[in-house]
Amino acid sequence: MRTRLLVPVLAVLLSAFAVPSRSATPAPVPADFYGTWYDALSHTSAENTPKLDAQASMGMGAIRQYMWWDRMEVRPGVYDWTRMDEVVKDTTARGIALVPTLLYTPAFYSSKPAGATGSTQYPPKDPRTMAAYATALIERYGPRGTYWCPPLVPAFVPQAQAAAVRDAVPCDDSKALRTWEVWNEPDLKAWWKGRASAAEYADLLRTVSAAIKKADPGAEVVLGSLTGAQAAKRGGFLEQLYKLGAAKSFDTIAFNPYAPSVRDMITRIRDVRTIAAAYGDGAKPIRILEYGWATGGRSPITTVSSACQAALLYAGTVRLAEVRTEFRLRSIAQFQWQDSPARSTAWPDYAGVVTVEGTNKPALSALAAAVGGEPAPAGASLASCPVERRAVR
Repeated sequence: MRTRLLVPVLAVLLSAFAVPSRSATPAPVPADFYGTWYDALSHTSAENTPKLDAQASMGMGAIRQYMWWDRMEVRPGVYDWTRMDEVVKDTTARGIALVPTLLYTPAFYSSKPAGATGSTQYPPKDPRTMAAYATALIERYGPRGTYWCPPLVPAFVPQAQAAAVRDAVPCDDSKALRTWEVWNEPDLKAWWKGRASAAEYADLLRTVSAAIKKADPGAEVVLGSLTGAQAAKRGGFLEQLYKLGAAKSFDTIAFNPYAPSVRDMITRIRDVRTIAAAYGDGAKPIRILEYGWATGGRSPITTVSSACQAALLYAGTVRLAEVRTEFRLRSIAQFQWQDSPARSTAWPDYAGVVTVEGTNKPALSALAAAVGGEPAPAGASLASCPVERRAVR
């Protein structure tokens, strides 16, 4: 009899101290978890306003923005912040965080050979020039940067005391930029001198990272986004960087996991985590700085129909949120907001959720539903995709 009475009592006690199951409701995502790739610097403030309003209204809390170095440093050591000031003002006013990518070397610093043509990207000849650019950006937009805290030190204050006086002046730098990605897709030859080199990129990363940390010790240095199925495989670009000792030069791993299906995309992210863990870096966060599918262009991986794009984007966004904790995902950025006017055969020109003319694709409402935790819109069904693209788990 006594044993029978103890059974329900023990059951109650055990349930009170039970560890929540993996199926428990996950914690809410941070405000800047969902984002998109949008080049606000290439548009005027008036052109950006309706697009930024639309992004903010659907819950997009971040924008990955290429920092056009060649447009800002007009001459060695001379900067024009006019357009960047507008972008910072327009995004922060809407609660949108910027994830800046240091990119596009000015001609006077570039390693591009004389007479070279084509769209291949070239890093600077001397990494210290990009380090100086990163420092200038932080001095402008970082903590106590001149954008947030205009210099108000009276001329009569001795130089030795000027810094202390300036730091004592109140300013609103709560939205200062603290995240900096160093280059984009250095594992692809089109983005690195026509021949990817982990050793060369690691040299740039070390130099620029050191400068960023000196200017803002609390800054987040993001590895230049890697991409493709091979970057995170054994012997791939990520492992090469680890073998070169580059891990101490970045706080966050960045990856662009383009894949035919959602399941394949998650597999590629898992590969990143596996390589990082093998080198003792398993706790380091990952930012997915590009993911998505396109409605045109030549690509057996990313080009699909309009209905399939919507279905994959909905399923992919939902799945990324589901694995956020498991893979330590810091943020995700859909690529891209609007189709490019280039009209080339390149699939990225058609990866937008809005057409060049400004018409919403079905993918826009699908993405909004995924971000908002709503059911998929009518028509955004994986049944609209080829069978080989329907796998999610």
